[in-house]
Amino acid sequence: MAKRRKKSGKSKQAQVPAPPKEVQSTEALTVLWMLTSFATLVALVLVLFMRLYLQFGGLEEPSMAERLSGVLFFVALIVGTISIAITPVILKRRIVKPPPAVTYGVLTIGTIPWVIVLVSLAIAG
Repeated sequence: MAKRRKKSGKSKQAQVPAPPKEVQSTEALTVLWMLTSFATLVALVLVLFMRLYLQFGGLEEPSMAERLSGVLFFVALIVGTISIAITPVILKRRIVKPPPAVTYGVLTIGTIPWVIVLVSLAIAG
C-alpha cells in the first residue's frame, strides 16, 4: 500500500491578502462623492424629461413644471460642482484609488450642467 502524506496546516489555495483598510471618514467621503454624482445625473435626466414634456406637451402658458425644471437644473449645477470639488480630495485620501472610469464619469457628470450653462449663454449672447 502506498503511504499517504500527512496534510499540513496550510491549504493548497493561495492566500489572498486582505485589502487595506480605509479610514472611516474617507469611506464616508467616498459615499458622499458617489451620491452627489448620482443626484446630479438624476436631476439632469428629470430636467431633460420635463423640458421634453414642456416642448411637446402642448401647454399654452408657463406652468409649474417649467419652474420645477429650473429648480432641478440649479440643484444639478450646485451638486455637480460639489462632486467636482470632492474628486481631488478622494483621489488624495484613498489608499485604494477608484477606477479611472469612475473618476472620469463623475467628472463628466459634474461638468455637464456647466457646459449647458456656457452653451446657453453663448447662444443667447
